[in-house]
Amino acid sequence: MLNSMKALGERDFDNLDENLIYPLNTWSSNYEKNLEFSKLLNREIFYLDRKVSKIMYFSFTKYKPFLSFPKTKVSEDKKFELIKSYLIKNYHYGEEDIKSMKHLINSLTKSKAHLEEFSSINGLDNKERKTLGLQGLKFDKSKMVKPKGKSLFNY
Repeated sequence: MLNSMKALGERDFDNLDENLIYPLNTWSSNYEKNLEFSKLLNREIFYLDRKVSKIMYFSFTKYKPFLSFPKTKVSEDKKFELIKSYLIKNYHYGEEDIKSMKHLINSLTKSKAHLEEFSSINGLDNKERKTLGLQGLKFDKSKMVKPKGKSLFNY
């Protein structure tokens, strides 16, 4: 089979095995430009002489050994990843548990109230709150009470 595929790529008539035209046709039908011809040859392959089908196959097909699959971008859901990290760290959940609860976590991330509660329980900082789509906490230094220093006269 591999020798026939190599012969097909090099356009070598003599080294192509006539018995492997059908599997080679199936293989090359994945390429869009060969699809129409592959349908025709697939229909007529058992009625034609093997040598005729071999010549037809060589003359009309373009050999592409590997299919190029479309590249997909895997978009990471930052909300889910943040919640996942906190569930693993604080509640000792495993990957299997999180996979089984993924639909539940995704539905809870849509609610602002649930996200506020989660951030207050786990003590998220402003950067993490913004990742969840919440407003950062404002800290007013004027309300902060400074403890008095202890000295001998305070007693």
